[in-house]
Amino acid sequence: MDRIIYIDCIYEYLTDINQYFIYRINEFLNINTEILNSKKFNLDEDRNYRLVNICKELNASEYYTGPAAKNYLDEALFSKNDIILNYFDYSVFKEYKQINGTFEHSVSIIDLIFNIGEDAYKYI
Repeated sequence: MDRIIYIDCIYEYLTDINQYFIYRINEFLNINTEILNSKKFNLDEDRNYRLVNICKELNASEYYTGPAAKNYLDEALFSKNDIILNYFDYSVFKEYKQINGTFEHSVSIIDLIFNIGEDAYKYI
């Protein structure tokens, strides 16, 4: 199997590359939140139970997710397990100058970094 090679990194799996990008983006934005890999948890096949079980293992009382998750999350299951389900509202983030016309809230953090650069942290 071919490997993808980056300057100082060799990764075989897309998951590993994604984690690398997450760590580097956090470093660029001065975010020091601990990141845990889901492989370290007892995982259920059903995504709703999987998320609830991870929250329970971490003694979390709240779970934050994007608005698209409203289409598939079982809100009653979270509630039954005393976990408050919160959906991000991306429209509350400060607008910044984007290259193409009208400001669009629902873009990747990469858009913010590429448009704003080193001051990107001021917008999150």
